[in-house]
Amino acid sequence: MEYQAIQILENKIDQLLTQLNELKENNRQLKATNAELMNRLQEKERFIQSTKEDADRVQTMKQEINNYRENQDKIRLKVEGLIDKLKEFDAIH
Repeated sequence: MEYQAIQILENKIDQLLTQLNELKENNRQLKATNAELMNRLQEKERFIQSTKEDADRVQTMKQEINNYRENQDKIRLKVEGLIDKLKEFDAIH
């Protein structure tokens, strides 16, 4: 009987060691997957930040273009006004 109990105990210990090794391997794989996912997340976050910065630059450029167009319109109106004055001047003389 004692030998049989020792044999059962040995089998249980072997099963536990097998499970422990499986858990260690699973843990190693999960850590590797986690590290990979964290790297991918950081890459995505950098991409999002870069995209936001690009969007800010585009918005700034749009504003500069709008300002340029407004200035061009003001200049065009001034030039048209000056041409009208010159036409009036020519009509007087």
